[in-house]
Amino acid sequence: VQALGWMEGCVLDGLRDLAALPAHARMRGSLTRHLDLFFKADGQLVYEGSRGEPADNRTTGIESTLPYAVLAWERPEHPALNIALKFWRQYAGQAGEGCIIAGGTTTSEGAYTVGYPLAAVARQRKDLALAESALKQLMVRQQRLFDGKVFSRTHAVKEGRVVSGNRNWCRGVAWQILGFARTLAVLDGLIDISAAKTELVRLADWVR
Repeated sequence: VQALGWMEGCVLDGLRDLAALPAHARMRGSLTRHLDLFFKADGQLVYEGSRGEPADNRTTGIESTLPYAVLAWERPEHPALNIALKFWRQYAGQAGEGCIIAGGTTTSEGAYTVGYPLAAVARQRKDLALAESALKQLMVRQQRLFDGKVFSRTHAVKEGRVVSGNRNWCRGVAWQILGFARTLAVLDGLIDISAAKTELVRLADWVR
């Protein structure tokens, strides 16, 4: 059990993927218990943030919304999904182009921690507007963070100039690729993702 955020989100994704395999079907029980720990039957969200502070019924930032992907798959009617939707709508377009960021900095984490759960909710609800928003999380980040030669994990505009950070950082690149792969797998057949597929291949070729 990890802090409810990107770490527990990765655990939930892993448990769900494993549970889908016959040899690891018992993992479904673990997945259920993990979800029950945070997402209560009465609709409440009960957890502590990454620094141990109480954060019930709210989200603490961009990285904390990844667990809502598995919640959307497993419990699509759970009221806590509205917490994530409210957060995403609040910060959509903060830095233009429909990119959901908080704090003025675009990060590659959001491809996975925002794009993927947005796509999961969109697929479950057959909501094309949410699907397009999920796609934007990938494409805008790709445009801001990758120039074909260098990948920067962060992008911000300060005093009229672009400030990039974490040049070619492995984990930052992994977030972007994982976000693309997970999100596109969900959006395929729902909206046109051809341009995003091209970008994923371009990034993967660069990594290779």
